[in-house]
Amino acid sequence: MTTRAESAFRLTGWHVLAMLSAFFGVMIAVNILFVVLAITTHPGEIAPRAYVQGLKFNDAIAERDASIARGWKMGPALHQTDSGAAVVVKLRDRAGDPVRGADVTASLRRPVASDDDRTLHFVEIAPGDYRADIGPLQHGQWLFEGAAQTAQGRVVADARLMWR
Repeated sequence: MTTRAESAFRLTGWHVLAMLSAFFGVMIAVNILFVVLAITTHPGEIAPRAYVQGLKFNDAIAERDASIARGWKMGPALHQTDSGAAVVVKLRDRAGDPVRGADVTASLRRPVASDDDRTLHFVEIAPGDYRADIGPLQHGQWLFEGAAQTAQGRVVADARLMWR
């Protein structure tokens, strides 16, 4: 028969308490680290007041439907310039004729970061053609959200533009 040697270590309640405290202490510390990193790197919000915009979503849909019913077309495009880039918007009515004298404004945003967001103000360079100089622009995808206001009404449009 073999005899078992007794070990000098005995697991007591204090040992179990210390192990559980260490385990949960590490878990809480890692969670706090992840929360701090998440908050300081990117807020994760696309719109500054997303809740309020969500409440007004039906108004935005109605405005978009009115734009479609009006039959106007707003076509944005990015163009190379000496100073970097420019957005040119072609504004046409239902018949395809240029819409003159509109007040065109827009925003140009990056889908992944809000650091480069820009507000654009356009100048009419030809009948129905409006241009906003941007300057240097990073390569990649940009989100265009524009509006044109005339005495006949308002038209809104959005598009994804690629800059290379």
